[in-house]
Amino acid sequence: MSSVTSSNVPESQHTPITFIILQAFISTMAGAFSHTTISNYMYGIQAWHIHHSIPWNAPLIDLHTLLNAMRHLVPISSTRPRHEPYMVATIVSLHAHLDLSSPANATIFTCLMMAFYSIA
Repeated sequence: MSSVTSSNVPESQHTPITFIILQAFISTMAGAFSHTTISNYMYGIQAWHIHHSIPWNAPLIDLHTLLNAMRHLVPISSTRPRHEPYMVATIVSLHAHLDLSSPANATIFTCLMMAFYSIA
């Protein structure tokens, strides 16, 4: 995935993560992954530290600056254009084309309905 992995960072420096290692990790992904993916990785690392009561030593203002700068390196192929949201008519149309006696189709439709009504 990236050149900064747990295999080339000494174990003694795994936690708490230092800001320089976090910067290197984020920087190695810039230009290869979408901004959202990289942000999710970073916030996942932060959540792991919080969950394990390990100090989070990365200044948030610096991280936000790094993430904002990285947006300009995002490859075009990693972004998708916005599309119209699913409406009731779309769901009714999908329902008409699904065989709900099939476990796979029933699961797909159930997930769609759960997501739709959870967001609505």
